[in-house]
Amino acid sequence: MNKPTSPPSDREMIGGNKLLTTDYLDANFAKLVQATEQYEKLADQAPEVLEDDEDNDTLNGLIKKGTAAWDAIDDIRVQVKAPFLDAERVAQAWFVMLLARIAVKKTALEDKSRAYMKKKRDAEQRRRDDEARIAREKAEADAVAAAEAKRVADEAAAAARQAENDKAAQERAKVAAEEATRTAAVATSAQHSMALAETQQSAPIDTVSRGVSGTASLAAKWVHTIENMSLIDLKLLAPYMKAEHIDYAIRQYIKANKHLVDGTKTKLKDPDGKGGIPGVVIYDEGRGLHR
Repeated sequence: MNKPTSPPSDREMIGGNKLLTTDYLDANFAKLVQATEQYEKLADQAPEVLEDDEDNDTLNGLIKKGTAAWDAIDDIRVQVKAPFLDAERVAQAWFVMLLARIAVKKTALEDKSRAYMKKKRDAEQRRRDDEARIAREKAEADAVAAAEAKRVADEAAAAARQAENDKAAQERAKVAAEEATRTAAVATSAQHSMALAETQQSAPIDTVSRGVSGTASLAAKWVHTIENMSLIDLKLLAPYMKAEHIDYAIRQYIKANKHLVDGTKTKLKDPDGKGGIPGVVIYDEGRGLHR
């Protein structure tokens, strides 16, 4: 096989930003294609089964020609691809250098942003702690005042009961009872204030920073899963339940008992074993209030 002509220069191959294509190779290395086709024809003409040493010698001659052709083509392959491999390495290193420079500055900016967001979150936590402390102190003071008021009211009520036959004493007993009711309301308010203070102190801080470039946040997201419905203390949740939720539960209770199998003809207020609910009057609206 005749050795093909030298490959084109690097400038000829990659000049003008032209990409290497099979059309380019077919046109510029046509002699290599022709030599390959000629060798294929010679190889196809070799005997299928060797009968003697002469046949074997002929086959060895074809093998040597194939080795020479393979080496010649492979040498040109290395020469042709070399400038492209060099260009790939140069391009890779150049672009990676730019990316590294961007990454250094971007990381520094992100560190500054995280430091600011942490500072903002810590400030918000301190503010909440102060609010919770003030609310807790007020709730404690309210609780003390409520306890004292209840003590005074209880004493007045006891004195009034001792003189219940006296009209004036009865009037004082009425006033004492009203005061006791107000005191109970104050105590309940104090308990709610305490619960609110604890909630404010432990609530997650969703620190957010907003600007024209976007929003950054250190947000916490609390969720829950009910594991055992029977263990839930509804008294604990009562301050946070809406009236419509309670009303729905009462209607379902009445529906489930229907009510006491339609056997009740009077206003049902007493819950002791009679199917009533404290604070609720159950009656048949279709028949009116039965007295």
